[in-house]
Amino acid sequence: MILQLHDISKTYRTRTAQGNVQALTPLNLDIDEGELVSFVGPSGCGKSTLLNIVAGLLPPTTGEVVFDGAAMTEPSRRVGFMFQQPVLLPWRSVQKNVLLPSEVFGLDPEEMKRRAEDVLRLVGLGDFRGALPQHLSGGMQQRVALARVLVYQPKVLLMDEPFGALDEFTRETMNLELLKLTKPEGITVLFVTHNISEAVFLADRVVVMSPRPGRISGIIDVPFSQRKIDVMRDPAFTDLVFQVRSLLGDEADDDSASAEADSRELGKEGLAHGY
Repeated sequence: MILQLHDISKTYRTRTAQGNVQALTPLNLDIDEGELVSFVGPSGCGKSTLLNIVAGLLPPTTGEVVFDGAAMTEPSRRVGFMFQQPVLLPWRSVQKNVLLPSEVFGLDPEEMKRRAEDVLRLVGLGDFRGALPQHLSGGMQQRVALARVLVYQPKVLLMDEPFGALDEFTRETMNLELLKLTKPEGITVLFVTHNISEAVFLADRVVVMSPRPGRISGIIDVPFSQRKIDVMRDPAFTDLVFQVRSLLGDEADDDSASAEADSRELGKEGLAHGY
């Protein structure tokens, strides 16, 4: 067990007439090392708040996060965070953007440079290490952001809708790259998404959250041992997508596609936008 969330809740204090806002009700969750857990829920249900608490960036109102046997009270370089936007510095090359965390952490520059070159090759950007971000596509920029997190070898990777702004086929490629890069290394991943098909395709377990105040509505185990695009043709995959939608109920985002649309898209090449 690498992560344990004990009675985690969060209430934001406000000065408005509405008073305090409860983002999360007490929730409990245990996560095994090397597991990929996806979180799905309507906007504003506290998914991002939960990731920030796990990262040590935001204190919980109640409860604690136990990471590798110790209470998580501050950010750790063993926990990486990847956001929806790549957040690259435009004046730094690809390689120098990847090396930024190692500079902040004061790690050995020569060792980290070698590691950065290795990681950039793994994500298919070995020939672009000298390029500036504005010369890269959106998918390539997200590859740089992923390499930047992986270069210092975190034990846990937190991902807050990292591929939400990408087109369908780039998103598919990034999902496959994520599995290829994290599974062999035993990296534990917490992945927030609004896309049900993406959540099921990637995860060992899908955690479905309720509208605010967020709580866990249900947890669905995903039994597939290998993840290839063809798995989305499996009727069992379609059943899991519908199970998640059932737990979301009528509270799914207003801009969500229907379950019927999910089913039609699952047989196509590429990840369906099954919200």
